[in-house]
Amino acid sequence: MYDVLESDVHKNGVNGSRYAEKGYLGKFVCLNEKGKLQARAMGEHIKHIGLPIGYVISSPICRARQTAEIAFNRYDKLDRMLVHRGPFNESESKRVEVVKNIYLQLPIVAGTNTVISGHGSTVVAEMFDDIPNRHDLTVGEGGFFVISREAGKLKLEHQFYTFPAFVKGFYKR
Repeated sequence: MYDVLESDVHKNGVNGSRYAEKGYLGKFVCLNEKGKLQARAMGEHIKHIGLPIGYVISSPICRARQTAEIAFNRYDKLDRMLVHRGPFNESESKRVEVVKNIYLQLPIVAGTNTVISGHGSTVVAEMFDDIPNRHDLTVGEGGFFVISREAGKLKLEHQFYTFPAFVKGFYKR
């Protein structure tokens, strides 16, 4: 409910969204102190490993937008279709088609990574033509997917349930 209020009901802010951190919605849709620390740590780690970041697109919802701002120092575009499934009156198949098309149209700059700061349910198995174990794809706090595209198709390369699961690959004990 709060995400619908932020993205559709309040018509001020960038891309028709309201900046929730400046109003009463901030308590419900923004990052808490732990989330802000996690986003900063994510940004520091990405910088430390030298991962080149190109285009950054985000959901307009405060927690996704703040993650992009803190971890990547920006976002280039906000898109309301990157809000998690459920708060809008839409068919699931149409939603999958629209979000998949967004991913297929994102600008990719050679030698960089395009980042989508959204919600876990904006990546679903139905977006991929060839995915092993066609199950519901989920991630936890700070989790993410690595997706590539080729010849008009999306390919799931990796799934990290949490950001610490990704970090452990760089710091073996």
